[in-house]
Amino acid sequence: MDVNSLALERIQQAFEQNAETLDLSNLQLRELPSQLCELTSLRHLNLKNNCLFVLPEWLGNLTQLQALALSDNGLESLPEWLGNLTQLQSLALSGNGLESLPEWLGNLTQ
Repeated sequence: MDVNSLALERIQQAFEQNAETLDLSNLQLRELPSQLCELTSLRHLNLKNNCLFVLPEWLGNLTQLQALALSDNGLESLPEWLGNLTQLQSLALSGNGLESLPEWLGNLTQ
């Protein structure tokens, strides 16, 4: 089974179970499957250890996220819409190419 099929299978299972947690770590994903945006009840999303250089804007629709793990990807900057995830309590960013953190990050008060 290729990694995209595995990711889609995990997303489908999470959708069917109305899951609050989804682990898509270590799949070498270069982009996120758009089906992920349908999981609006997600509270914990693990995307560690992939090959993500850009985050899709629709990820900002997952407004219930409390924990987002983005460590060990290829991110060089953070999109401004990430600041709209007002429930976010944990944001893991280590192991990326971030040279600085945006000012709006301080607005996340959870």
